[in-house]
Amino acid sequence: GSVSEEIYSLQAVYFSYTYASTLSAPPRRQADAVLKDDDALCDMLNDLLPLGVCVLEQAPSEPGFLNELPARIQKQLKTVGD
Repeated sequence: GSVSEEIYSLQAVYFSYTYASTLSAPPRRQADAVLKDDDALCDMLNDLLPLGVCVLEQAPSEPGFLNELPARIQKQLKTVGD
């Protein structure tokens, strides 16, 4: 990547670390809602992006969940970008 991309990436990591270090407990979201509801997914992403962490409670134990969640995030990000 370019120097500016690397600088931005380092700034984002520093911001996330600094912000997360003041966090008493990570935010929590319900996995079922995140998978089905756009607003719940956006709430989770708004927690995850600046903090670098978000706990998904009641996550399914099926192996497909680990593929379904990133696909859902990618779909949402494409929708926002259009």
